[in-house]
Amino acid sequence: MTPFIDEAQRLLRLAERDYETFSILRAHPHAKLAPTCFHAQQAVEKAMKATLVAGQVHFRYTHDLEELWNLLADAGMPPPQGIEALRCLSPFAVELRYDDQEYRC
Repeated sequence: MTPFIDEAQRLLRLAERDYETFSILRAHPHAKLAPTCFHAQQAVEKAMKATLVAGQVHFRYTHDLEELWNLLADAGMPPPQGIEALRCLSPFAVELRYDDQEYRC
């Protein structure tokens, strides 16, 4: 394996962990939206970064899913999900983690 593939696989394992946590929270009747969607956002972010790493595409440290989507698209690897849905998840990475206001996308 190359260091790029090893790192991509590590990121995918972490993405899977976040997705599993999201799935558990989503199924829980009392789970709050912000922490549930935080794990969804993290799963998507890490999966996108894994693809960028595997493709040896440089990216800056960011939680911005739209920026990552654009990098993937520019590299000829656009994600199957449209960018609009990703815009709904991005605020859960940072802004809404410490905000107790309701959020609607």
